[in-house]
Amino acid sequence: GAAIKIKDASVLCSKVIVDGLTALAEALCRILAERGTYHGGIRPDNISVRGDKAYLGGTLQHTVGEFTPQELEYMAPELFWDGIRTPTADVYSIGLILYSLYNYGRLPFWPVSGAITPNARASALQKRMSNEEIQPPASADAELAGIILRALAFRIEERWHDVQELKDALGGCDAAGSA
Repeated sequence: GAAIKIKDASVLCSKVIVDGLTALAEALCRILAERGTYHGGIRPDNISVRGDKAYLGGTLQHTVGEFTPQELEYMAPELFWDGIRTPTADVYSIGLILYSLYNYGRLPFWPVSGAITPNARASALQKRMSNEEIQPPASADAELAGIILRALAFRIEERWHDVQELKDALGGCDAAGSA
């Protein structure tokens, strides 16, 4: 079948989400084993799914100041501030995708309802990049929320160390009762 672009992930059910993210994590683990430790560019418009396999588009090659709004919205703080590219930056990006999937399609600090304006996006980015506390995603149970919030830890050393560690945590999570 044709590849399906993930655009509005909020319509997916819990099992599909966990299976899809497990497939994405497996694809990332495979890609990172082939290319090195960091991929970058992990965001919904750069992910395709074909059957039970997930594929990532190109890596993030820009320097600070050249990022698109979509890239900024799924970027780790250390990459935003200092250009530091580590496996934990990929974990953070996947954490943001997970967050939006379990928060009705909305990223941290976005308005709960209504339009998401450019000003609302900029304010949310500023709050994330300034280490404001992120509230748990609305429809995740406590276990899954803990996994997601650890992926979104502002400090690198508090995050899952790499995509494999996050994948293992998700694999042990009973997300069927969530969303």
